[in-house]
Parts: sequence; C-alpha cells; structure tokens
Amino acid sequence: MGSVQTLLKQAPSVTAYSQGPGQSAPTLAIRGVKNDELAETLDGVPISSFLGGTGDYLSNNIGSPVTLPEIASATVYPGVAPPERQGFGTVGGTIAYETKQATNKPYAELEGGYGSFDTSHIGFTINTGKWYNDVDAPKTLLLFDQSQTAGYVANTPAQYHSFLFNTIKPFDDGLTQVGLTIIFNQGKGSIQTTPTPVALQQQYGWNYNFPRSEGFYNQTGKFLTTILNDKSYINQYLDFQGAVFYSHSSSTA
Repeated sequence: MGSVQTLLKQAPSVTAYSQGPGQSAPTLAIRGVKNDELAETLDGVPISSFLGGTGDYLSNNIGSPVTLPEIASATVYPGVAPPERQGFGTVGGTIAYETKQATNKPYAELEGGYGSFDTSHIGFTINTGKWYNDVDAPKTLLLFDQSQTAGYVANTPAQYHSFLFNTIKPFDDGLTQVGLTIIFNQGKGSIQTTPTPVALQQQYGWNYNFPRSEGFYNQTGKFLTTILNDKSYINQYLDFQGAVFYSHSSSTA
C-alpha cells in the first residue's frame, strides 16, 4: 500500500521524484527517463500524450485528464538500465494505471475537509454492486471529487472537478464482459508566473495577495476521456480483449 510515488521508488530500474496524475501536477517525472521514452496506459489504453504535460494542453496548468482519486492501482514494468546506475538512464518502461472499478458488493463513501486559506474539499463515491442477484448482473461506480482553494498567493483561486463513471456488464456466465469508463475533469484557477515583488513582500509579508495583473494569468481546462472495452472468452486457449477510446481537451489561458 502506498502512493504512486512510493511504488515507483520501490520498483527496480525506475525511480520517480514526483507523481504525475493529480489536480495541478499532471506531469510524471521519472528520473533518468524522458517522457517520450516512457509508455503510460490507462486501463490498457495508451495515454502518454495527455499525461506528459505537452501536446494536448498547456504545460503549466490547473487540472488534469486523469487524477489520483480516479486511479485504483499502478503497475510498473521497468525498462532496461545498467545495474551500477541504480535506475538512472533507464530506457523504456511502462506504467499501467487502472481506474477504480465497480465491485460486486455495494458501498458508498463521503469525504470532505476544510483547511487554512479557505481551502475546502468534498467528494463522494457510490458503488451500486450487482444490480440484481445474477452472475451476469451489471454493476456501476460513480465518483465525484471537488477541491477549491482561495486566499493563498499561489494558484489563487483554484477549483478542480473530478468525475468518474464506470459500469461493467458481464455475459456468458461472467466469461465475457463489456465495460464503459467516462472521465470528465475541469480546472480553472490562476497561475503565478512571476515571483512576488520584493517591495510588496517587505511591506505586506509573504502571504500578501498582490494584484493578479502583476504576476498571474488565468486558465481554464476541460478534459473528457471515454473508454469502451470488451473482454471475451473464446475457448480455453484463446481470449479476446479490445478497447476503443475518445479523448478531448480544451484550455483557455
């Protein structure tokens, strides 16, 4: 048990010094590996482009297509690295993320919190379990996570929204199943682009919220990811697995 960062640190030939999926830090940093040399998947679908911080959206951003509340596990398949380098200079490697899945037994979770500088957080998870008592009964999971911060000099004000819908429908006595995953995340907020002016720091202190025009720019972001997958049992020697996906992102600086 542990964070994605802890898992990566314990994996041979792969060392991480920051974790990628998150509300305001979407870039995954693997020490000794460039992002274009590292493969990342979500439920088996390649997602390197929109976790790498380039191409699909702004590099300095608030919000992310995939966030930690939506991730259930991460499996590290390390690349090749010289043993004497202790993981530095790794070539290749894959990190496979799995979204939270609906389970057979129902459950519900509610979480929330309120901190300093007006930071607040609320979220819930509803898992229906099997809709009815049958091996081929569908099951559904719904997750929503909301964060907000205000009154602090960095990322003022920031809002995040994470939404996950996951449903599974088994067939053929559970040997075959079709799944649908929908992830919709937003951003908003203001990003600090220049350090706090020294004169304002000396006059008002470190926690002074100087005018945004002197060092901030606004940014909004919307990220939609949809994955439709199928796992079919053909015979004792052969299984079929496939997925089609759609991803969309939009940002306004």
